[in-house]
Amino acid sequence: MTTRRPQKTAEGRALTREDLDEVAPEHPVFIEHRCGHTAYVNSLALEKAGIAEDTPDSQGGHRGRDASGRLNGKLEENAAFTMDNLLPSDFSREQAREGVKLITEMMARSGVTSAHDALGSPDDLRSYQNSREADELALRVYALIDVQYLYAMIEAGVRTGLGDEWVKVGPVKLLCDGSILERTARLSEPFVGSLDDYGIIVTEESELYEQARKAHAAGWQVAVHTNGDVGIEITLRVLERVQQELPREDPCFRLEHCTVINDDLIARIRALGAIPNPFSTYVYYHGEKMIYYGAERLEHMFAVRSFLDAGIKVTQTSDYPPGPFEPMMALQSSVTHGHERHHVGRESKSARFGSDPRRHTPRRKCVVRRKRQRLSRSRQARRPRGARPRSDRSRPVDAHRYPRRANDGGRALGPRSLKS
Repeated sequence: MTTRRPQKTAEGRALTREDLDEVAPEHPVFIEHRCGHTAYVNSLALEKAGIAEDTPDSQGGHRGRDASGRLNGKLEENAAFTMDNLLPSDFSREQAREGVKLITEMMARSGVTSAHDALGSPDDLRSYQNSREADELALRVYALIDVQYLYAMIEAGVRTGLGDEWVKVGPVKLLCDGSILERTARLSEPFVGSLDDYGIIVTEESELYEQARKAHAAGWQVAVHTNGDVGIEITLRVLERVQQELPREDPCFRLEHCTVINDDLIARIRALGAIPNPFSTYVYYHGEKMIYYGAERLEHMFAVRSFLDAGIKVTQTSDYPPGPFEPMMALQSSVTHGHERHHVGRESKSARFGSDPRRHTPRRKCVVRRKRQRLSRSRQARRPRGARPRSDRSRPVDAHRYPRRANDGGRALGPRSLKS
């Protein structure tokens, strides 16, 4: 089996274990995708994890192989998660508190005043509390708790709502299928360019039901990571069953991402009163990856307008760090359904957030161009004779308004998020 899709390497191909063996032959290497659903490892890492060439894939995971059938170092979903126990995690409480201070200040500078931590832990809650006590927490936090901590927190008497206006325990976070960016979301039709690649169901329906029922019975809000139409179908089946068996008034079930939808799924989401949370920045920031879904399927993805028309309480999420958290970029992505370099899909009812996107793109470009021309003529009139013109592109970015991020190559996001 070959590596399924290229990654962002200089040659436009995927990393391999041979690449990593060459640069680090004496050390185990684990490189995780920014979404956290796939990783690349070298031979020594496979050895330390006890993975041999004949080791079968675990349920809900996949290990990539090259054309000869040899492991190529790519790990998807549960195959990558099983490496977690081998990774060092020795951050001090002080380092964790400083991390909270850094990220909340970055978000606050962009206008974000409240955030949902999409996969929190008891240690994360402690870090938020420590940061708050040090007067360094710059925004409010609603922490979704990883399901692996659910049973211990139930035994301790903890449930959704514990806390105050600054730090509060949110829903338990379950995982149904895979990722949109890494193309592991479980679909009813294969990805473009493949005959048998439908994505991955990470948690089997029976286990997902047991987790959801346990949390629901203990008074927790339930949130399920679900992307593909098959994943959403399974998730709705589980939540419908749980609510039928243990009725609760307005349980506020959350469908994290809820990306590939159809009319039947929309009707069931409305009947259940569930809350879909689609990505807000993915189309603009990651539009080049949407080619693997095809134009027809894209008409049923990131469908905020369809949710609104159905009377569903829909939100918008950044999914940071996979997607940027800058609010204006998110609004532009939702309204125009456009990538930073090209348009993604047709401007259809299912794709649009509100009014005709053509009112927000070409016309605005013309207005901005005319303004720039007028400014240019004005500057020329004021420029002293013999002075050299200064290019707008050479001006420094306001680092306070648009903070630089290490995982973005040190580039500031302001000009990208406001580009017309």
